[in-house]
Amino acid sequence: MTSYKSLLIFIVVLAGLILFLVFGLGNRWEYPPGQAVAPEEPVQTDLKEKKQWKKNGYLIQALAKFDMTARVIIADRYRTDREADVSPMDLTVAWGPASDTAVLQQFDFYKLHRYYRYEWDDPGAPSSVVKSHTANMHMIGKDSYTDSKLTHVEAEDIVTIEGYLVEVSATDGWRWRSSLTRNDSGNGACELVLVESIKIKTP
Repeated sequence: MTSYKSLLIFIVVLAGLILFLVFGLGNRWEYPPGQAVAPEEPVQTDLKEKKQWKKNGYLIQALAKFDMTARVIIADRYRTDREADVSPMDLTVAWGPASDTAVLQQFDFYKLHRYYRYEWDDPGAPSSVVKSHTANMHMIGKDSYTDSKLTHVEAEDIVTIEGYLVEVSATDGWRWRSSLTRNDSGNGACELVLVESIKIKTP
């Protein structure tokens, strides 16, 4: 009985620790409030010609040209899901007015696998700004060099990315398609980005 109670206490404490790490630490902002550090909107343009690549047996087809400078809220690596075959890195980013610490510090951001969430307590917090000016993006390096650079991205970096929004497919019928708008939410709302080049500015 004693060993059972000890095990139960251990499980409860461990679960509490995990919840604290996921939800309780909050975000740490390096830039002072009052200025959007990535003020420009992402630029999406139609393709002039078809583009496609192959990576690890997957076909990658461009849907639109995509360039952005954004503030990284969360940088997460993945290794075990199928998507990690082509995209082992997610970046949750903010741009425009949402890249101002004065806005971000009113929210708690966290990840649940490949999705991001945010919560707030103040009913006056600008949730509509965060909804339209943040996104979780699945990053695909064009080559091993770009893949390596992506692994060095951390929260609070400012990244400038040039690339494409893409669809990934496999011979068994599996598909993974990027969102083509910044105003959607829910399943399928994430951008899937083929990164041709990336510049990283640390705080």
